[in-house]
Amino acid sequence: MREPEVMGKLELETDSPEVVYGAVEPDNLPNIKTEVTDGKVVFRYTFDNIRQAIASLDDILKCVDVAEEVDSLWK
Repeated sequence: MREPEVMGKLELETDSPEVVYGAVEPDNLPNIKTEVTDGKVVFRYTFDNIRQAIASLDDILKCVDVAEEVDSLWK
């Protein structure tokens, strides 16, 4: 089995980490693990290639933007 080419961690500070976590968790691929730690949403990921990484992380960040926007409307 091949080793993944892209591995990393993305930490997002947000006013509503649990809301953001709840919004992105159902869409997580098997190679993305998400948790809330110290008030941050933390994504740990591995991908076979850089294109897959960029596309997936871009999708996650779009979901985060929408979650934060919707959450701000409900406050």
